[in-house]
Amino acid sequence: MTAPRAAALLAAAFLACAGPARADSASAGATDILAMDLKGWAGGADAAYWPRRHALETALLEAPEEETPDRRLALVRFHLAYGEGAEALGHLETLTGTALQPAARSLLAGAARMQAGQVTEALRALSIPALAHDRHARLWRALAAVRRGDWQGAGRELAALGPKALGGVLALYPEAFAEELLAGAARAATLTADAALARLLGETGRVYPLPPVASARVALVVGDTGAARQALAGAEVAEGPNGAAEAAYLRLALRDAPMSGRRAALHGLARDAEGSLAAEIWAAAAEQARRDGAPLAAFEAAARARATAPPGPWRQALAHAAADDLGHLLLPGPGDAVPLSPIAAAELVLAHRDLVEGAPNRLGLLEGFAGTLSRLGLPDAAARVLMRAADLPEARPQGPCLALRAARAALAAGDPERALTWAARAEAGAHPQEDRHAARLLGARALAAAGRTDEALAAIGEADAGDVASLLAVRAEIAWQGEAWGEAADAANTLLVQRAAYRAGETGAAGQDGGPDTGTLARRAAVALIRSGARADVVAERLAPLPAQAGARDGPRIDALAAVLLGNAEPGSAQDIRVLRAALETLSQARP
Repeated sequence: MTAPRAAALLAAAFLACAGPARADSASAGATDILAMDLKGWAGGADAAYWPRRHALETALLEAPEEETPDRRLALVRFHLAYGEGAEALGHLETLTGTALQPAARSLLAGAARMQAGQVTEALRALSIPALAHDRHARLWRALAAVRRGDWQGAGRELAALGPKALGGVLALYPEAFAEELLAGAARAATLTADAALARLLGETGRVYPLPPVASARVALVVGDTGAARQALAGAEVAEGPNGAAEAAYLRLALRDAPMSGRRAALHGLARDAEGSLAAEIWAAAAEQARRDGAPLAAFEAAARARATAPPGPWRQALAHAAADDLGHLLLPGPGDAVPLSPIAAAELVLAHRDLVEGAPNRLGLLEGFAGTLSRLGLPDAAARVLMRAADLPEARPQGPCLALRAARAALAAGDPERALTWAARAEAGAHPQEDRHAARLLGARALAAAGRTDEALAAIGEADAGDVASLLAVRAEIAWQGEAWGEAADAANTLLVQRAAYRAGETGAAGQDGGPDTGTLARRAAVALIRSGARADVVAERLAPLPAQAGARDGPRIDALAAVLLGNAEPGSAQDIRVLRAALETLSQARP
C-alpha cells in the first residue's frame, strides 16, 4: 500500500469519530456536537508522533483538492491530541469545504485556543448557544474557569455534567488534562467551601480516579479528616512541581491545635509553590495575619496572593481583599494604633497604584492617601489626590464635601484659581446651609489669594449670614491680606466686640470664629486703623479699647500711638520717635 493511500485511510479513520454521539443519560439535556476523543486521536504511544505527523502532512500535500479539507481536519485533531493548540488553530483557520458544522468548528477552535493559552478567546468560542449543553464544551469551559480562578463557574459546569458523565467524558482525554481539571475543581471546592461540588467530585472518583491531593481537598471540605490524611500519604510522589508544597499546606490545614509560627510556615510554603497554589497559600497567610492583628503583614501577603493569581474573578476578589487591608493601614479605626509612618504609607500606595485605582474602596484609599501627603508636608500633592477622588463617579453622593476638601488643599498648595474652581463646585452641590457657607468663605479666600480682594469682599457680602463671626473673621483676614485697611479695621474691631460679648456670655453672641488669637487681632486692628487714613481723633478714639485686648507687650504700644494721635505727646520729641518705632515694630509683628 502506498504512503498516500495509507495516509488517506488513516484520515478516514479519524473522520469516523466525527459523527454525533448519544447524550449521556447521567447528564440531563447533554448532547455531543462532536465526539471528541483526544486519546484516540493521538493514535498510540508518543514514539509514533513523528511518523504519524509526517504521514498526515504528506497526505495533505498529496491529496486531491476535494480531499484536502478532510485531511486538514485530521491534522487539526492530531495536534489537539498532543496539546499543540497553536498548530491545530493554524490548520483550523484555513479549513474550508468540509461538512463540519459551525458549532463543531467552534468547539475545536475553543479547545485549540485553550491549549494555546488564549483563555478569553477560547471561552468566547465555547460559549455559543449551540454548545450550551455539549459535554465536551462544558468540560473545556470548566477548565477555562479553573484557569481564570472562576471557582463558581467551574462548579456550575461540572455540576451540570453530573459525576457519571464527568467521569465518562474525562476518560476520552489525556491524564494531564483530567488531572488539571480535577485538581482545579477540588481547589474551587476548597476556596468556596462548596460541599456539593466536593461530593460531586467524590462520586466522580468512583468512575475516574482523583489525584491524591484532589481527594484530600474533597475530604477536607466534607469534614472527613481521616480520609484527607490517608489521601495525602503518598501525595508528594504522585503530584507535579507543586505536589510537596500542596501536600504540606493541606497537612498544615489539618492541624487542629493552635500553632505558633503558622504564618512563617505559610510564607515558606508559598515561596516553594507556583501559580494558583502560591496565590492560595499567600491568601491563607494574609488571613492568618489578620487574625494575628498584623495589618501590614496581612496587606503584604494579600498583595502577593493577588500578584500570583491568574487573571479572572478570583484575582479580582484577592485584589479587593488587599485593598481592604491597605485601607486599614491608611485609615485606622478609632483607638487603633497607626501602623505606618506617613512616608511608609505613601511608599506603599505608590508601589500599588494599580491596586488603589481598581479597588471598590478607592475613594477612601485616595482620601487616606491625601491625608498622608498632607502629614508629609506635601499639600500640592494632597490637593491633586483629593481632586482625583472628587472626580470619581462614586464620589457624587459626597462630592460637595470632597470638593471642599480639594479646594482647601489647593489653596494650601498655593493654587488659588484651582481652589476657586473646586469651591464653586462645592457651593453648587452643597445642601445644608452650613456647607454652602463654608464653600462661599473658602471661595472668598481663594479670590483674595489670587489678588482679587474686591471680589473676595463682595463674595463675603453675598454669603449667608448664619455664622456672623466666621464671616467677620474671613472678612478681616481678606481685607488685611489685601491691604484694604478701612475694611480690615472695621471687621477686626467688630470681631473683637463679638468675642468680648461671647466671653461675657451674652445671648446670641458669636462663638469660635476661626480667626487669629485676640492679641494678634487687636494689633491688626490698630495697624489697620493707623493705615486707613482716617482722622487722627477718630483713630485714637477707636484705638482706646484695644490695649486691654492686645496683651501686656502690645497694649502699651497701642496706648502710646493713641497718645501721639491725640496730641498728648510732643511731636518730634524722643517719646514721639519711640512711639513711631513701636508702631513700625507692631506692624511687622502683625503681618503674617
